Order: sequence, then structure tokens, then C-alpha cells
Amino acid sequence: MKRSAKIRLGMVTAIAGAVTSFVAPASAVSPGWFSLAGTGTISPCITMSPSSQTLTFAGNGVIYSARATGQISCSMGGSAYGSTTQGSGNLYGTCNTPCGTSGISMTFTWTASGTTAQGSFTSGCLDGTRFHSQCGWVFSSLPTATSYTWGCGFEFD
Repeated sequence: MKRSAKIRLGMVTAIAGAVTSFVAPASAVSPGWFSLAGTGTISPCITMSPSSQTLTFAGNGVIYSARATGQISCSMGGSAYGSTTQGSGNLYGTCNTPCGTSGISMTFTWTASGTTAQGSFTSGCLDGTRFHSQCGWVFSSLPTATSYTWGCGFEFD
């Protein structure tokens, strides 16, 4: 019985250490974060040849900050120039947060290896809060696409 109690105590200690390491990474000292996942449209379709596109995006996620903690829902529009392998663009719109509606604006670039985004909330309860991220961006079909799926975990600056 003593041996099994020591084994259980050792397992609890190892698990607690792992959870502490996971819950408190270096980035946890940032002023907050939010995540968004959703879908959007591309018009006209994006192809292998660079061209201009108009974008829409709608997504939901979670926000954690001193100003708002809970669910977030955003709707944005914007433009981009690029191909299915690389490009850049911008999105702007509004997000409904636990502290009210806030304007949002961001720029982004994509390559075959991923998407980076940065921007800020431009009005409302989160006004002036800047953020950045590495994201996932998947086109609906190739070699041409009229829609995409996008997921991002943003960290506040």
C-alpha cells in the first residue's frame, strides 16, 4: 500500500508540474489574447496568377483580457492582392465582445508556409488594443478558390 501511494503521489506531482508548465508559458504575461475561427469569401476567385480580390470573413472565438473575457464574434470585409501561394491584404469590421462592440482592422500576408496578421481594435471598449499572430489559412479548392477557412490565435501587444 505504501508503494502505490508513493507512485500515485509521484504521478500527481508530475502531472501538476506538466499542467503548471502548460498553463504559464512565457507569453502568459502578455496583456491578453483572442482566437477567431471562421470562413470567408473571395471575389473574383483567387488563382495561381496574382490579382486583386475582395474578401469577407465571419468568425467566432474566445477573448481573454482585463477589458473583456468570454466569447467574441467578428464580421469583416477587405481586399487582397496575390495568388494561391502568396499575397497580402487587409480586413476591417466589427467584433461583438463581452464589453460591447469594437471596431477591428488588420493587415496580413500569406505564403505557402502560413499567414501572419497584425492590427488593432479601433473603437469601443477595446479601442487601441494592438495584436499580432501566426494563422492558418486554407482555400476551399485549388487551383481556383472562391472561399476560405481561417483560424488564428492573436496575442495582444
